[in-house]
Amino acid sequence: MNQDVRAKLLELQSEFARRAEATQRDLQQPVPQDWDEQAQHRQNDEVLEGLRTEARYELVRVNDALARLAAGRYGQCTRCGATIAAARLEALPQADLCTTCAELTAG
Repeated sequence: MNQDVRAKLLELQSEFARRAEATQRDLQQPVPQDWDEQAQHRQNDEVLEGLRTEARYELVRVNDALARLAAGRYGQCTRCGATIAAARLEALPQADLCTTCAELTAG
């Protein structure tokens, strides 16, 4: 089972790294000379910044999950120590909080 989890996390790691790199490349595109196009370009950059930030954040979470897996703490809530439900880990392999703690920190 740990190998399956590790494979899934490594796949996510690769996906989020690709997303972060792709948005970084897009953000480095030259700004158009036309004013209307510049305005559109700036709006696009705001969206790309958000996507890059999200990809980087999730990449950190995946790397943390891989570290917990290597340390034998994967599936254990980092806040309360409870076991994270298998269904939650299946849906969100990088989850570090049980459902209860996740709800407490979200609200």
